Amino acid sequence: PGYVVLLGVREGDTADAARALACKTVNLRIFADDAGKMNRSIQDIGGSILVISQFTLYADTRKGNRPSFIRAAAPELGRLLAQFLAGTGGKRHHRQTAENYLTRVLHSLLSWI
Repeated sequence: PGYVVLLGVREGDTADAARALACKTVNLRIFADDAGKMNRSIQDIGGSILVISQFTLYADTRKGNRPSFIRAAAPELGRLLAQFLAGTGGKRHHRQTAENYLTRVLHSLLSWI
C-alpha cells in the first residue's frame, strides 16, 4: 500500500514548502487500524510514496478552449521539488520519483478519466 502523489508545482514554490508538504503527507492518518478507523499513517504501515511532478494541475481553463499553464513552474523546478519531496526523510519512508515508464503509463491512464 502507499500513495501516488501528483505534485503541482508553481512559480515561487520553495524547498520549505516541499518540506512542509512531505511532513503533512507522511503523517496523514488515512489507513485503517485494527478497529477499522482511519488511524494509521503511511509510516505506521510501512507504505511507499510515488511522487510525480504534474504541471497540468495548474491549468487555467476559464477562457477559451486552450488551457494556460502560466502559473505552473518551469519543468526544471517541478522536477527539482518532486525529487526534493521524494528525498525528504528518505530513511524513514520509501519514496521515489517517477521519470520513467510508469510516469507515461499513469499519464495515459489519467488522460482517459
